[in-house]
Amino acid sequence: MKKIMTLLCTLAVALPALTVTAAAESAKALFADKCSVCHGLSDATSMRMDKAGWTETVLRMKNSNGAYVTDEEARRIIDYLTENYGK
Repeated sequence: MKKIMTLLCTLAVALPALTVTAAAESAKALFADKCSVCHGLSDATSMRMDKAGWTETVLRMKNSNGAYVTDEEARRIIDYLTENYGK
């Protein structure tokens, strides 16, 4: 019984971290998949902008430049860029 409780406690601590890592990797893959269609990823990753800047840039790519991303994908990409390449 003690081993089961230890295992459950370990999983309770580890699983949220794995979920966050999986979500971050998923957002990174989405960014790479959608944005590399039109330009190299270093075009974006070499810049540092706050959330407003990334929002403006991603929405411009979506609405004016014809990037094929849904509103939800755009939100995830903006969040990813802000977290990893923000000011």
